[in-house]
Amino acid sequence: ADFQNTFHSICPGFEVLRFSHCTNEYYGSKGPCCRNQESMRWVLKKHMDHLKWYAFMDDDMYIRPLAFIALLSKLNHRKIAVCNAPSTRGFAPGMWKWLGDKGCDSANMCVYAFPWMQPAFFSFQAMQQFQNAIEINGLTKECDAFHVTHDVGLGIFN
Repeated sequence: ADFQNTFHSICPGFEVLRFSHCTNEYYGSKGPCCRNQESMRWVLKKHMDHLKWYAFMDDDMYIRPLAFIALLSKLNHRKIAVCNAPSTRGFAPGMWKWLGDKGCDSANMCVYAFPWMQPAFFSFQAMQQFQNAIEINGLTKECDAFHVTHDVGLGIFN
C-alpha cells in the first residue's frame, strides 16, 4: 500500500500491475510471457473504450516517447497496425555459437533467425484481433510450445 501511494503521488494516472500467478521463470509460460499476456488481458478488459495504442517493452529498453507519439499519430489506430523496432539486442560477438565470433552483421541478419519484437506498439484494432487469443492464454501456450520467452513469443504471436 505504501508503494502504491508513493507511486501514485509521483505518477498520477498510472497503474502498477502485479500478477501473483506469474513467476520469475524466464522461459515458458510462467515468467515474462505471463506478465506480457496478463497486461494485455488487463488492458483489453479495463481500457478498450479509450485505447488507441498498446505498448510493450522490457525495463531495459529505451524509446523516445515524443518521437513515437509523433509516429503513431500519423497512423490510423482503427486499422490493424503493429509497429516494432527489431534490434540486434543480445547478438554480441560470441553470444551464439552458430553466429561465430562476429555476432550479427546487421539487424536483418538476426531478425529472421530470432523474431524478437521489442519495443512493440499495437493499434486498437490489432488488440481487438488478439482478444480471443489472449482470453484462451494463447501467448503463454505459445511460449511453452516453443520454449521461448516473451521477446520471441510476442514476435511469433504477432
